[in-house]
Amino acid sequence: FLGAALIPALLHILAMTAGAWTVGRELRDRTLGDWLGAGGSAAGALLGKLAWPWATLTLTGLLALVGITWGRGWHPPGNLWWVAAALALLMAVSITAGAALAGITRSLRTALSGAGFFAAPAFAFSGVAFPLAGMPGSARAWAEAMPFTHYIRLQIEQLQMGAPVATSVSTVVALILATAVLGLLGATALTLAHQRPDTWGSR
Repeated sequence: FLGAALIPALLHILAMTAGAWTVGRELRDRTLGDWLGAGGSAAGALLGKLAWPWATLTLTGLLALVGITWGRGWHPPGNLWWVAAALALLMAVSITAGAALAGITRSLRTALSGAGFFAAPAFAFSGVAFPLAGMPGSARAWAEAMPFTHYIRLQIEQLQMGAPVATSVSTVVALILATAVLGLLGATALTLAHQRPDTWGSR
């Protein structure tokens, strides 16, 4: 039970860090102009930049998911494919959040610090080790703002509870919307940063 929850929690941290690093190093090394080009689409450049780390982290997560379930002879009562789709979306929202942090702060160090601040305590606030109902209001509000909390709820619903897929549709929709919004924020921040080369180079 805990192993199945810890694996995506670790990947969530790695994905957010990867997004912050991938974009932040372009600012640190003052290569943002070469990457984005003259008049190019920041959204397209960002998508291309994040595609490879997203694919590798998602594949790692899917292999771990299959290994910990079917690989151990465990056939969950719910829909494993639905969990796999949600895991891919968790990786997408995590890596996009890291990239957006780098674009907004224009600092690799600050983006990495922010990624750690948001992602590292995600497991502790997810309701797996300590129930959300027992948390004070402020802690619960923080937990509900974290994408991992919603992903792990879906995973438990499907792997342990065998809940209908319809129960988890809202979580998948929320992860899609969060990825789109963060991607838009990241692309906008990069477009603005592209116009200010004097702000590049911050560690």
